[in-house]
Amino acid sequence: MNTAPVSVVPLGTVDATSLEPIMASLTGRYPLTFRCDSRDVAGSIEVAADPVAARPITDQLAAECSQEPLIGVTDCSVYIDDAVERPQLWGYLDWTAGVSVISRRDLTAPTTDGGDPPDESSITARLHERLAHHAGHLYGLEHCSDRRCIMGAARTLDDIDMKSTRLCGSCQRQLSGEAVD
Repeated sequence: MNTAPVSVVPLGTVDATSLEPIMASLTGRYPLTFRCDSRDVAGSIEVAADPVAARPITDQLAAECSQEPLIGVTDCSVYIDDAVERPQLWGYLDWTAGVSVISRRDLTAPTTDGGDPPDESSITARLHERLAHHAGHLYGLEHCSDRRCIMGAARTLDDIDMKSTRLCGSCQRQLSGEAVD
């Protein structure tokens, strides 16, 4: 499958250099290319409020710079602006526009068992999983019934933590453009 690279844009206080090792790991692990894109749009997107509404961020990303799949990463918590309650989200995807925003902050919470906060390597692993998962969606993959697959649905941080770092065979074939049984 010939695909455009997935651009990952650091927003607000997110440092592009902190994302580069994750981009290298993702590119080596999946049949997609990831690149950190620190173009000036990141500075023009308002992410100072915390939490921040997700849709205005994805709308602005789409309007200003999206000809390719694009994922913004913020240190703010994100929520869906018209939700009655503001549940914790790890990210929000606009399927139509081909853009997404991921909250690094919301990946720093302890697991549901109330344990200690995760260390930096666990947070990085969660961000890796969310970036790969959202990229899969941007290329048309839906949630997978295999909970260990990177495309498996996650309802809790425990679900994210238990996932493999790989696509299952079926999702790998779909992403590669092969026929799936």
